[in-house]
This record gives sequence, C-alpha cells and structure tokens, in this order.
Amino acid sequence: MERFSSKKTFIFILIEDHYGLDFLRNLINRLKNEEGLKESLCRRNIKIETLPGKFNSKTRNIIRTRAVLNPIDRIIIIADAEGGSVEETKARLEEHVPEDMRSKTYYIIFKWNKENGYVKG
Repeated sequence: MERFSSKKTFIFILIEDHYGLDFLRNLINRLKNEEGLKESLCRRNIKIETLPGKFNSKTRNIIRTRAVLNPIDRIIIIADAEGGSVEETKARLEEHVPEDMRSKTYYIIFKWNKENGYVKG
C-alpha cells in the first residue's frame, strides 16, 4: 500500500467549460467518500476554476496568483479541441502556462465538446 506524507498536496484544476465546475466538484466529493480513494484524495487540497478563455493570456496570471497563495503541486487543465487537433490545442494552452510550472501540468483535451454529444479523449 502506498504511504502518504502528512503534507497536503495542492492540485489546481482549470476547466474550460463553466458548466463543468459543479460536475467536477461533485465527482471529487463523491470520490473522497469511496473507500479505495478516501485516504488519497483527502490529503489533497483541490481548487477548481474556469479558464478565462481557452487561449487567454490571463491564464498565466491566474496560475501565478494561485501559486503565491498556495504552492501548487499539480495543475490539470481540462479543455476541448472543438473538432480540431488535440495536440495543437494542448500546445496552444501550454503557451499560457508559466514555464517553471509546465513540468507539473497535465492536460485533458477532448476532441469534441460535450455539447456535441461526442467526447473522445
């Protein structure tokens, strides 16, 4: 069994879709109550915010501000490619992540947005 340190890990999640905020919060809260994940997730401070726009330069400032308030251990950016290239979308998003934080940033890019009823990651 994996051992966890007493230090809380700070995970900052940026999601493109404003409507996905409640879903993601409810999902994380539900997972925190699952026996197999309870210990792991409860040791994490998770903050979820919407992106100010998929390729908006304000994203860098938001990440920097959060890092000053709480050292960030992981960043997760969730967005969709709207039918375009997943790799190109990731590359364009990465331009707005501070260079010193790119190694701790993970991307979940869907091929289509959920409004189209088709999700492919």
